[in-house]
Amino acid sequence: TEGSVFRAKDIRYGKILQLKEYRQLICYTDPSFKNSATFFRLKAHPEGCTCGCADNRQIVRLSAITADDSLEDLYKHYSNGFRKAVDSVFGDEYPEMADQLRANVSRFSAYKANYVRQAFDDNARQFSGKDLDEANKATINQFRRWTDAELTTAGARARTAKQFTEFNEPDRRELFPCLKWLPSRAVNPRQSHAMFWGGVWRKDDDFWKRHQPGTEWNCMCDLEECDDAPKEPEKYSRKKEPKVPKGLEGNPSVTGEIFTDKASYIAKSGQNRKERDNAEYKVELFVHKKYKHDSESNPLLSQSFQCEIEGVKQDIHFAEWGISETAYSMLGRKNIYWLKNEVLNNPQRYFEKAEYRHSADIDLSHNTGKTLRLKKKFQKYFYSEIKLANGQSAYLNIVLHKDGLYYLYTISKNITDYNN
Repeated sequence: TEGSVFRAKDIRYGKILQLKEYRQLICYTDPSFKNSATFFRLKAHPEGCTCGCADNRQIVRLSAITADDSLEDLYKHYSNGFRKAVDSVFGDEYPEMADQLRANVSRFSAYKANYVRQAFDDNARQFSGKDLDEANKATINQFRRWTDAELTTAGARARTAKQFTEFNEPDRRELFPCLKWLPSRAVNPRQSHAMFWGGVWRKDDDFWKRHQPGTEWNCMCDLEECDDAPKEPEKYSRKKEPKVPKGLEGNPSVTGEIFTDKASYIAKSGQNRKERDNAEYKVELFVHKKYKHDSESNPLLSQSFQCEIEGVKQDIHFAEWGISETAYSMLGRKNIYWLKNEVLNNPQRYFEKAEYRHSADIDLSHNTGKTLRLKKKFQKYFYSEIKLANGQSAYLNIVLHKDGLYYLYTISKNITDYNN
């Protein structure tokens, strides 16, 4: 249909070919029409295609939120969407990098959920009746637009992270020592990145730490490897480089972050460091509560994963108390908390690489109540070291239960944390 970009006089119709004949199908939707999703691209390449199209399958759509959604509902809504944006780019490739980005967008989603919930609560305090309905409608529309841009940008920055990880593999750096910045694919591209178009910089140039496709909201620029000599575009000036929007600083392949702490949801969570730390604890705490609430239906309860204990591969099981305790561990330890949660999302990959350290007897001297009753059923602790997605060490605390099975009790930063 006719619009401001696609006009009737420019539309030409022809016979539809078989889908396999098309290199790409483009579907354009109006995000403002009945809460439809952000635009998406659908690939029509045959199986086994080697053109790299799999890198671009970022099909992420979110339904509308409501003013009645709880904090937990909003977190689940946003985290599922942003994690899908990462998954659509990485699939099973580069799992450590992908887990860093998943942890990052999960944390971002928690802050976003908290911010949105506060906006609805503010509306409820200020308005009533029809005025409240109108205020909530405006809030929903505002956050829908923001979310569309954030999802598109998350996909772009995830792709940039994957590209730079691939581009910097030793054999590729030798063949193609440079990268060329390709122009935006947008119908009406903004000019913020125009000065970079056609520019060629070495892969190890500090330029790529400051700017890449994705360091602008809704960026649709791209890169390609080349063996051309480095060459700055005529319009380029180091002093006139565009300022990167807050929250999109740094190269995600280096920082492991799609959204930084300067993102408004995080930066505006407190007036000073103490208030922001309190906000961090708050969002971590409600995520823990969500894990605890969902522990009864967690699919991990019916699964087991092997881990070496005292030289023997043992099946490690999950129980509600273990899932809840694991989700609580490292609470308040900035960023590490979210990286640790990725172990619960993919235990097999972490468990199979765990290195057994030692065992310890159960110490009940400082436990009371429910914890004491639980630990009386434990026979022994076993500690195994794992590497979180960013390379930091953490430790599995596995217990031998009186029922004869091994269970994950918790994950901690230090072995000394376990017997508390």
